[in-house]
Amino acid sequence: MAKEKKEKKEAKKPKRHVRGIWAVTIIFCLCLLFGAAVWYFIFLEPENSFFLTIPERPTPTPTENKEGLKTYTNLSAFFSFDYPDTWALEENYNAIYLSSDNDYPKNYLSGNMPEIKEAEIYIQVHFSNEYLDISREAPPGKPKISNITLGGVSAKKVTYKYENNFQEIIQNLEASGFNFIITCDTKITNADKLEAYNKMLESFKFGEAVINDN
Repeated sequence: MAKEKKEKKEAKKPKRHVRGIWAVTIIFCLCLLFGAAVWYFIFLEPENSFFLTIPERPTPTPTENKEGLKTYTNLSAFFSFDYPDTWALEENYNAIYLSSDNDYPKNYLSGNMPEIKEAEIYIQVHFSNEYLDISREAPPGKPKISNITLGGVSAKKVTYKYENNFQEIIQNLEASGFNFIITCDTKITNADKLEAYNKMLESFKFGEAVINDN
């Protein structure tokens, strides 16, 4: 009788392999809960995280800045500049076309090569997160090469002046992980427009200065 009770008691105990499976399952669940907690505090805890949405392509956002000026802000490449509110601005992916000739930028982008007017100024801003180069025929004469600082960033300025023509290229400008090239074409006699162009260069901002303004 005692032997029979002992056998029944032993039969009620779980077998060793069953106990092992339960132990592994419990350990796995504890590890899973621990991992989930770590993931939450690293990736989801709002106090320790900062999210910034970057558009897939630049979006022009000219806004009224001060009397006589607009501000162009690009939150894709993190730069901004001021320009006269009477000038026209158009953008095509990673290039900005700006001119005192209001019809020029839109006509240029539509494929209709507009006539260049002597009384106007024509500016282009190209930017890319890869190596950037634009092909254009060098004007006659020897250029003046100098250093320039835009928004705290150093660059090289190449200026051509021949007869009454003025051409300028700003290159070797790298900011916020992007490469920039700025070109300007006009006549030397357009002193007021050249002054506005130089003020535009002086107004350039990059990186955190742009984020803080927005």
